[in-house]
Amino acid sequence: MGNSLLLGMHTEGGFEHNLLFIDLLPEDDLIKLYSASDLVVSSSLHESFGLVTLEAMACGRPVVSTSTGVVPDLELDGVGGIVVSPGNVGELAEAIVKLLSLNDEDRKAAARRNREFVEAEFSVAQWVDRVVEVYEKALREEVKYRSGTK
Repeated sequence: MGNSLLLGMHTEGGFEHNLLFIDLLPEDDLIKLYSASDLVVSSSLHESFGLVTLEAMACGRPVVSTSTGVVPDLELDGVGGIVVSPGNVGELAEAIVKLLSLNDEDRKAAARRNREFVEAEFSVAQWVDRVVEVYEKALREEVKYRSGTK
């Protein structure tokens, strides 16, 4: 669908005060937008990684995301986030309503859990450790290969 069709649908449906259609934003503005959101929804049919979901989690937002890219591995628990099937509009709608209905205590727990998960699993230190592991494994395999042991 083109942007003009989507914009027309959201105006005709009475959602013009509840939905924002935003193009590219500088990173600082993007962080502010995530942080101000009650919920972040990534309804992609195809995703190579799932950066939107991770960024929202890093900002402490509950997320609804389709099971594309890395999303199925994010251990979303139904409070911090819900993973839905790509293209399943009913499942997407139910997940959105569920997370928007969280009480304050659960919302704060979701925010904390999501932030802590991203810090623990996707920090720069974690990525450096993983890259070093790959190189060390490659070096060990090279030594085995050269020495004739397998």
